Amino acid sequence: KAYTSYIRAYKEHHCGFIFRFASLDLGVLATSFCLLRLPKMPELRDKLGKLNFKPAGPEINIHAIPFKDKAREAARQKRLAAELAAGGKNAKQIKAEQRAAERIRKQKERREAETA
Repeated sequence: KAYTSYIRAYKEHHCGFIFRFASLDLGVLATSFCLLRLPKMPELRDKLGKLNFKPAGPEINIHAIPFKDKAREAARQKRLAAELAAGGKNAKQIKAEQRAAERIRKQKERREAETA
């Protein structure tokens, strides 16, 4: 939320001649916010191919990263389960990302076992 709020505040600032949105490097800004993936927002729609941003690879299962707060983690797990049960477009994407991360993790384990 911080990244999207920052971009929207920067874009809607009253001193547009000082805070020029066109000169803002959104990919580097996303990297500085330590994002694993870019959020879906209208400001990024036109610039997706031109951004200097490398998303997290398939070896990182971003849906398995837990919150430290147990209440927030329980709520996240509940939302994730509801999304997967609904079976929509996001559920298919989540399942595909989880399968890819699991496949890469198993390949790494096999390589480590062979070398040991």
